[in-house]
Amino acid sequence: MSFTKKIISVAAGVALIAGAGAMAATPASASKHVKISGKTIISFDKALAPIVAGIEVVAPATKSGTMLGFPVTGADGNGVTHSGGIKIGGIEALNPVIIINTETGGAIINVSVGGNPVPLFNIKNFKAGKPSKKGKATTIVWKGFLHMTDSQAIVDIVNGAIGQPVFTPDQGLGQIRTTIIETKK
Repeated sequence: MSFTKKIISVAAGVALIAGAGAMAATPASASKHVKISGKTIISFDKALAPIVAGIEVVAPATKSGTMLGFPVTGADGNGVTHSGGIKIGGIEALNPVIIINTETGGAIINVSVGGNPVPLFNIKNFKAGKPSKKGKATTIVWKGFLHMTDSQAIVDIVNGAIGQPVFTPDQGLGQIRTTIIETKK
């Protein structure tokens, strides 16, 4: 079985165990009178630099040293959608979606693998700053701490794609910052 098929089947099992809330659907786009833009930056710990060096980005995502950037394409309700992705070994993880749980102060990041959502990362202490307004644009910045998923099975698949046991479930990976800009047309 290919890595992609394995990670899809594991993600389906995780979804059943975690319940529907952990695998929320991609949010609908915002009103046609509002343009959503921005960027999410993941800053991996320097100790992970050799591993991050092996990660390929899928445009329009960007990479600089131990930082990955993903353009925000939408925000609605509890979700923030992005374009781009990453390749780790034989796995291509595309179009990250951050699903925010404001009650717990956390979030998950689902990525599309073979067209299916896979909960690859958790975000802890994901807090929003005060919105700032400038002209027709309102900007809000969310910050938190990036962790691997809690799923041992998904971590095993990622480690297999890398070729070495680098990650553990819920391992701290670094920081994440999401800037969302809402511009009224």
